[in-house]
Amino acid sequence: MKKLLLLVTWCLFGAVSVNAQAKPFEGEIVTESFVQYDGDQQSANVLGNGVHRDRAVVKKCKAHSVDEIGDIHVVKDDCEGVCIQYIPAIKRGMDLGGLTEKLSKDSKITSNIQKKPVQKVILGHNCSLYEGTITTTTYSEHEALGEKHEIVINQTQAIKAYVAEDMVAPEAMKKLIPGFEVDGMVLQWRIKSIIGAEGDHDSGHYAEFDVTELIPRQVEDIEFDIPKGIQTIKMDIPDEVNGVGDVENMLKFAAELEKYMKELEKRKVGAENSMKTTGVHYKTEGEWDF
Repeated sequence: MKKLLLLVTWCLFGAVSVNAQAKPFEGEIVTESFVQYDGDQQSANVLGNGVHRDRAVVKKCKAHSVDEIGDIHVVKDDCEGVCIQYIPAIKRGMDLGGLTEKLSKDSKITSNIQKKPVQKVILGHNCSLYEGTITTTTYSEHEALGEKHEIVINQTQAIKAYVAEDMVAPEAMKKLIPGFEVDGMVLQWRIKSIIGAEGDHDSGHYAEFDVTELIPRQVEDIEFDIPKGIQTIKMDIPDEVNGVGDVENMLKFAAELEKYMKELEKRKVGAENSMKTTGVHYKTEGEWDF
């Protein structure tokens, strides 16, 4: 269940509300990120812990992001509830749209994000610091032996974000972290997250996202099309007995993904252990701080 939540987190790209006085950004966004999961938790973009480089095109409700290291794509349309992650090399993908919508409806969010009297310039934009904690409690029903059981998952995220308040984020960049609602466009994130379910051990991760380049341009609708030949599998929260979704295709996807990851490892392709060009500020042991 927690791994499904990580996939959903990856699918939710960007987060801020719109200032009606300016035009929302449209074009390309280049991001350099770092992720570090504790224990056996794996990065949501399947390439594991380390440095990742991503390029995205955004237009209104739509976004298409690509992990340039592993050629892993996420296409989403927030207005239509669409979110698909796919890998061209294995011609398979995951439809996360329904799962994302279900978890959003079944979640209770509390936030104390506040603007701080701290500023810095990023890519020529004066950015203000927003800091605080967002707590999300997700409820879902789990059926076993004909009986329904409620599962409660708690996630706490400590966040620091620098926001360019002279920019307007497109609609597609509002839901990376539900509960983070500010005017402007986030150009830098620092996130420490702890997630746990009743009867299971807690796990955590630290993540950094730095926008390194903004390229305003007209984006064509064709740039959000899923290539022909990609077989997508609908992901959902499975019941213990009956199961939900296409189990056979999910197993096929898992087998193809394992082959793909082994091939990447053979070619020495994956998340880099080197520092981000913007600098990495993390601790891999004990408590992280900012």
